[in-house]
Amino acid sequence: MTAHRIRWYHFGGLVLMIAFVLAAIVFVRATSDMVQARRDVALVRQTLSRAGTEWRNEGMRALPRIAEELRDAEDAIQRTHALLTTYRPLGVVPLLGEDVVFATQMTTSAATMITAARQMVAVAQDGALLFDQFRDRSPRDLTLRERTSIAFALTGGITRMRVGVTAIAQELEALSRLRCPRFAARAVTCTASGMLDVEGVFGSTLQEFRGIEQRVAAALRSADALASLVGAAGPTDVLVLLQNNTELRPSGGFLGTYGLMTVHHGEIVRMMTDDVYTLDRAAADRLHIAPPEPFRRYGIAPWWFLRDANWSPDFFVSATQVLDFYRREGGPGSPTIVIGITPTFASALLRIVGPVTIQGVRFTPEHIADELDFQVEVAYARKGIPTAQRKAIIAPLTQTVVDRLSGIPFRSWGPVLESVRTAVQERHLVIAAVHPQIQEALDAVDVTGRVRPLPVGTDGLLVVDANLGSLKTDPFVERSYRYSITPAGSGYRGRLDLRYRNTGTFTWKTSRYRTYARMYLPQGTHIREVRGAMQGDRSGAPGTVDQSEEFDRMVVGAFLSVEPGTARTLTIEFDLAPAIVQQIRSGRYTLVGQKQLGTIATPLTLDLRFGTPVRAASPPEVRSAWGDDRYVLTTDLRIDRTWNVRLDSATLPSAALP
Repeated sequence: MTAHRIRWYHFGGLVLMIAFVLAAIVFVRATSDMVQARRDVALVRQTLSRAGTEWRNEGMRALPRIAEELRDAEDAIQRTHALLTTYRPLGVVPLLGEDVVFATQMTTSAATMITAARQMVAVAQDGALLFDQFRDRSPRDLTLRERTSIAFALTGGITRMRVGVTAIAQELEALSRLRCPRFAARAVTCTASGMLDVEGVFGSTLQEFRGIEQRVAAALRSADALASLVGAAGPTDVLVLLQNNTELRPSGGFLGTYGLMTVHHGEIVRMMTDDVYTLDRAAADRLHIAPPEPFRRYGIAPWWFLRDANWSPDFFVSATQVLDFYRREGGPGSPTIVIGITPTFASALLRIVGPVTIQGVRFTPEHIADELDFQVEVAYARKGIPTAQRKAIIAPLTQTVVDRLSGIPFRSWGPVLESVRTAVQERHLVIAAVHPQIQEALDAVDVTGRVRPLPVGTDGLLVVDANLGSLKTDPFVERSYRYSITPAGSGYRGRLDLRYRNTGTFTWKTSRYRTYARMYLPQGTHIREVRGAMQGDRSGAPGTVDQSEEFDRMVVGAFLSVEPGTARTLTIEFDLAPAIVQQIRSGRYTLVGQKQLGTIATPLTLDLRFGTPVRAASPPEVRSAWGDDRYVLTTDLRIDRTWNVRLDSATLPSAALP
């Protein structure tokens, strides 16, 4: 070998050695940066988890601290992401390239999520500043310009929050599709398919994030609904139904009075109330619509009018029917939103604004329903007020309450909002909308009083009473329900007892209690027997039992009449639907009890015998009742309730097995 070739050989070796050393340095440096990337992702995870906890525990007070923590985490992750982009050319290098691509994608998602979280916090801070600006003002004090700016801020905040929620959801989905690199597989948690185990990597942080996402989404839906209700986008006509639950009807109470409000930018620019009979009488000669059969069968009315239109226990369905009658009978305005309220909610508002005196009549929280009934049923005649004007007192009463509420400073609106929350939860305030998007937003915040669908295999209970000509007797009726199930043959037998005790007497206000009761049971229920149905008042002959289907449920309807000072029971026996039996065999049982709109707190006794030990239940029985095959509980339907029972399916008796 010549000296020339030897020199080139050594030079080539030196070049390779230098290249190897440089590659090693780059490799070590890149690996170190990959480790730093994971540390920064962990920092993001910890920051988000801490932010979620602080927000849940402290609310608005934690916003400044959360904003600072998110800013620090964003700076760190963006620095690392910028550094990782310099390694993109190494994406083709075996082993290391996979790690580079993986780390870059992880930091991209983390940076996007942390930025979205910061935007959401910024919206919350803007909202806090807006509240501070107007905290000592009341809705009545606001100028049109201020209302308009608040409306724009509300809609703008909704848009910004929605962008943040969408970004978080998209990045969580992107992370779940991220494939783990082979070289760094031990450094991350992967699924069996080789994809990133988002649950394993983010752990409780992911749960916090999802919780935040759900709460923000719920807040957005509430804001959407609120923006529509206050006329943020333009004037909105709202039909208000005063549903008197002292005369119970399926969607909350007898519809004797209605109101119409026009709302624009949070201000009620027009409001009126009127007797529903004013519209009904004007349409009596031209409107001939057949009513639901019970109205005719039990002597209520030969034709259907607005006052009886709320026949469905689903408020949206009833509201749709009410709007149809309202338009047919020539009701004023063009309402696109319907609100139903009961005297129970009105009483709660009077507890906030105080007693109201109208035309010498004092209305208090404790007696508003009684006093109003007396004024429009008896006192008006004594005062010489024409029948057509007997409900004229309602308009100034309503206006006074609204004026007092609108004069409360925003900083003192806590009790008002709590009363609204309670009324919604207990179904004394329900809302429906014509436009599908608004209705969807209202449904999402559970303010619409819908009859919700039952999941397959879930047991369900809904009892709906309709006062048919019993005056205002409902407050004097002690009603209670008892629901029991027992093993029977290859399935389970169910029994529902509806007990009514009439504690009233015959007066201008109270009478015998006449109700058409409907029982909504899961689809697939087989009815065996109904006892206690009556043909009419004081009848000893068994009455007609109606069976139908509605809201994907079996419906059983029957008439019952209860004289003052007596009690009667309506009993229905049935076989549980096969899907429910199958769920019990698998060791699970769920019962959903939905209250009728407008009822107060109907007592309910559950006596559920499964023929196999009860392992756990929510809510639990009293401790002394543990350890057997029964779930016994005394409760009420003040609100909708759900009961879950876990069973020992391995010890089901042979009678309950196929």
